[in-house]
Amino acid sequence: MLPTIALHTLALLSACGSAPDRSVNGDPDADWPSLPELDQKITDVMESDGVAGLAACIIDGGEVVWCGGYGQANPVSGMLATPSTPFMLASVSKAVTGMAVMQAVEDGALGLDDAINDHLSFQVNHPDAPGAEITTRQLMAHTSGIIDNWDALESHYVTGDSEEALGDFLQGYLVPGGVDYDALENFHPDGVGQVTEYSNSGAALAGYMVEAATGTPFDDYCQQGLFEPLDLNAGWHLADFDVEQVASPTEYKGGEWQTIDHYGFPDYPNGQLRADARSMAVLLAAVSSGGSTLGTTLLETSSVDEMLRVQAPQLDEEQGLMWYQWQLDGETVIGHNGGEVGVSAEILFRQSDGRGVVVLMNSEGGRSTLEDVEIAALGAL
Repeated sequence: MLPTIALHTLALLSACGSAPDRSVNGDPDADWPSLPELDQKITDVMESDGVAGLAACIIDGGEVVWCGGYGQANPVSGMLATPSTPFMLASVSKAVTGMAVMQAVEDGALGLDDAINDHLSFQVNHPDAPGAEITTRQLMAHTSGIIDNWDALESHYVTGDSEEALGDFLQGYLVPGGVDYDALENFHPDGVGQVTEYSNSGAALAGYMVEAATGTPFDDYCQQGLFEPLDLNAGWHLADFDVEQVASPTEYKGGEWQTIDHYGFPDYPNGQLRADARSMAVLLAAVSSGGSTLGTTLLETSSVDEMLRVQAPQLDEEQGLMWYQWQLDGETVIGHNGGEVGVSAEILFRQSDGRGVVVLMNSEGGRSTLEDVEIAALGAL
């Protein structure tokens, strides 16, 4: 299952440059095995599908075993894409949000089956099912009945970081009288727990549940519980980085690369994480091996198992708690996909043996770009 990601329409195109040479940048910070056939496959796919820059890593046995960088993270400045270059992850961010929620559950601050109104300072009620309680689990499994009104969501995209608080945005979207409240467009008519519909707004609320339950801002909670313990290069806001070192979203039009101004939105837990490929590979390695990697435990195995378990098979045979499964090259894989304007990303690991791959791109690519790179990477070692 690859959720459909709606794309924003702000006029953000800012600079143009000629198509860059496709150089294999490798990984200046590590000595990985040489994989010339994979290098050639990736550069061929990038050339055919219009990808400016790409970074990828392979995990196996709960460890990162290879990383590489290709093309340019910014075709205008000439900055190369490497495994240590932060990329915008789009909806791959939800996989990390899911991990943070599970940490809050382990800490005892939040229960998966808690009614969300037990923790929120404002009340969220489905207008077509006023007596039904929405739970944290339903937010994470996309069965809450909260859906995406893209006319409202797109209106909050800004250049740079949004100054609007996550809680303020959600209250305005979900509470009658709010600036974005729409009983018809923001909620599924079938009510609560009756249908699976991929929901960016519901995922953002799941992230906010961590904040509401712990009293710690969601971004700080992730920094303390996920990023700092493993010294990861990851952050929810541009302010967390040297912006000049972050891969610029790009589009290729009329024989020229166009970079896109970095953009943001207040409902950031659903898609605004930026991280480098190596950092995401470390997180993926931890999940694939039951919650631990590099001698650090992020989650108990029971929490990982629950996060990856299909939650409502009668409604959707693939959806877990944020994470989901699908078929790739005849194998069941588990992970998350992401796409935004000028951005495409995916993380996954095979259910059978835990081998996995991270692919981050600062271009949208073609319909099969990610799949082609992933299949090649999974078979490269």
